[in-house]
Amino acid sequence: DDACRGVPDDALLRCVRESLPSLVQQWELRRALTAQLGLHALLSYTLQLKALQPGSVVFSRATGAVHLACAADLTAAGAAAEKPLPFRLTRNLQRLATPFGVDGAFSATFSAAAECFASPRKCP
Repeated sequence: DDACRGVPDDALLRCVRESLPSLVQQWELRRALTAQLGLHALLSYTLQLKALQPGSVVFSRATGAVHLACAADLTAAGAAAEKPLPFRLTRNLQRLATPFGVDGAFSATFSAAAECFASPRKCP
């Protein structure tokens, strides 16, 4: 809790605003990142992947793509000795995504991908 209090809620949002001058670019990044986070959350849950460190979840400022640089499969016999981190929609990610993004792109991507896993015939 002490570490979280030291980081402002809008640190990630300020970084995006400083690096992308256009509001259109900021919106596109936020929309793509939010959708990618929804897919990442579903895959992390279904495949039981956990990031080994917070810094191992990397996103591209150019495209909004989310990458797991290093992950552990907790079902494997030789799981990592470090305590892995499950997917978390942190305060900074929520602030960047906005409530509309969480209820919109995040949940829509999560639901659509889950439907494809459940019923592959419905998906192209």
